[in-house]
Amino acid sequence: MVIEANPVNGQLAALSQPRQQLLSAIKNQGMACATTLANSLGLTREACRQQLLALQQQGLVSSHSQSKEGAGRPKLLFSLTNQGEHLFPKHYDQITLMLIDTVQEQLGTENLEQVLAAITQKQVEHWQGPLTKLSLRERLYALKDFYFANDPFTGVVDDESGLWLIEKNCPFLNLANERPALCSLTVSTLMRLLGVKVVREKRFQQGDGHCAFHILESQPIAKDYLFGFEQDYLK
Repeated sequence: MVIEANPVNGQLAALSQPRQQLLSAIKNQGMACATTLANSLGLTREACRQQLLALQQQGLVSSHSQSKEGAGRPKLLFSLTNQGEHLFPKHYDQITLMLIDTVQEQLGTENLEQVLAAITQKQVEHWQGPLTKLSLRERLYALKDFYFANDPFTGVVDDESGLWLIEKNCPFLNLANERPALCSLTVSTLMRLLGVKVVREKRFQQGDGHCAFHILESQPIAKDYLFGFEQDYLK
């Protein structure tokens, strides 16, 4: 697989040119002081310092004091935060796709299913304790935070058609578009945690703009159920 270079992503491009240049300079130089950065970019030290302060307030840069030998004030060095690092190209999706495809090619679909079942098990173990004493509805509302705490893009709908978990943002959308079968991880995990069948009736992959998981309360799953591929994507 060839990974194409893309030195500026959308978030980085949205910043002013001086801030882009500063972040790129820190990325190339590692920790550096304002004077060094200003000289490398042809800025005054004060202009550089003001931009660095703004980047710190955005959470993109952090500062560290470095003690000088002998007398004098400690030198202040600047480096990228984790948030700042994520402005630069990362290719986690491509590596993950390569791993998945290699497992399937080398070991077969059955072994890939076992790997996905093991991942599902880890997700179930993570959630199972806090959900143990909750009713099905209470569990479903708790699972609004399936991807991250206080998720504003995932909600529960309870209407005449039944219970639904609606996901308006998928943090793994690039992967899901390339390998839709991976969405079986979410479906299988929900089924095991809720104890009933779950059917994904709306999908990002089909242009619906969200995923809608229908919770079929009257259809309990088998006690020995571990994992299953969504039939629509079973190859």
